[in-house]
This record gives sequence, structure tokens and C-alpha cells, in this order.
Amino acid sequence: MENEKADSYTFGVILRPRFLPRFALTVEYINIDIAQPIVNLGVADIVSACFDNDNFNTADPANGNEFCSQIQRVAAGTLGPDPRDPNAPNIDIGGFVVNDPANPGVATGFINGQQIKFEGIQSTLSYTLPEGFLGIPGTFSLGGDLLYVKQRLDNETGVAATRSDGEIGDPEFSGQFRVRYNADSWGASTFINYTGEQLFDRDNRGIEFREIDEYDDFVTVNASVFFDVADMFRFTFAVTNLFDRQG
Repeated sequence: MENEKADSYTFGVILRPRFLPRFALTVEYINIDIAQPIVNLGVADIVSACFDNDNFNTADPANGNEFCSQIQRVAAGTLGPDPRDPNAPNIDIGGFVVNDPANPGVATGFINGQQIKFEGIQSTLSYTLPEGFLGIPGTFSLGGDLLYVKQRLDNETGVAATRSDGEIGDPEFSGQFRVRYNADSWGASTFINYTGEQLFDRDNRGIEFREIDEYDDFVTVNASVFFDVADMFRFTFAVTNLFDRQG
């Protein structure tokens, strides 16, 4: 197994206008392309890479490509129980996949895959208001993050490469807005989390596959408050998903 090889580059801007002290906004473009990534293939991955592969030697199906060769088969002429009917007389089981827990018929494990690629834009905002803003002692700070995933490609075997961007667990847009207040001996924070629309499956869409095609975007709120009750001791009370919002 060889080392992974990656080409990546980013470029962006940082805005810190003189007329707005303590304000900063960054916007970055990110592009990462990993060749021969180390991946862990399971049985289903290997079987798909064997039989769904355009590169297949039909003259030698058992070794049609490198993935087929990872499937161990019983030698020709070997007699054994018929896997389709255990009560039937022994038959020639040559060519059947080995069924031995101590010596699995499919050699799974880590290999060098084909490609993993990510492309997206991320942005971060931060701003601290002047101390004593609106006559309130202490300081307020605002912050936020936004991530736009343009593409996330996972091509482990070169067969049926998949894109997860926009699907469940990998929304196209996601972000968070934060408001914090700090006084001398206590403080409070609010986190507003945004999760964009999420498809069930970007490749199989339509009423013939499922009634609901995607999840709507939604917002959750987390909150916390802390008290410095003694030197070197702080008590924090935090609530995740304050309004019990379900995606």
C-alpha cells in the first residue's frame, strides 16, 4: 500500500475596515484532491468493484480484475454440501465462494483507493462591540461561520463514485451565529445553528424511489450561562437545542 498524495490550494480575503474597529470577515475558497487515498473496503464494496467494473476479463471471471481476485473460491472438483439445499447429496462446489469464518471468502481491509475530492467556500465573521455598549457593563461579541460545500466526491474503487454533498449529513449550506456577553463574574452565550436542505439520495430522485425527496432546512438554538463562584471555579449551565427543534 502506497502513501496518499494530495494536491490542495486555498485563497481568500480578510476584511478589517478601519472605520469599524474589532470587526473581521474572512472568506476562503478550498480545493483538496487526494489521489490513492487509504480506504477500508467491506464485502459489498469489493463485490461491486468486481462485477460492476467496466474493466472485467470475461475469459477469467474469477479473476476478472484486481477486486475479483480478492474473492476466494473453492477449487474445482471439490465435493461438499450443496449450499442451496443442505439435505441434498454432496456436489461439486468448485467455484463457490469459500464459506469459512476462520478464513473468510472475501479479503476485506485497507487498500489505496482512487480519489477523494472536496471543493467549497467557508467564511468567518467576528465583531466585538465597545465595552459598555448601550450603557450595559461588560462586553458583547458577535461571531459566525458559514460553509458552502460545492462538491465532495468519494471514489474508492473507481466504480460508482459517489457525491455526498447536499445529502443527509452533508448539507450544501450550514452555519452558526454566536452572541456572547461577558461581565466581571458571569456571562451568557447563544448559538444559532443553521442546517440547509438535505437530499436523501442525489442520484435516485423522484416519486418512484420515495415519497419525501429531501429534508427542509432548519435552525436550532443552544444557550449557556456561567458564573464565576470562586477563584479558579466556574459553574456553567448549558442547554442544547433549546426549543427542541427536530430536522
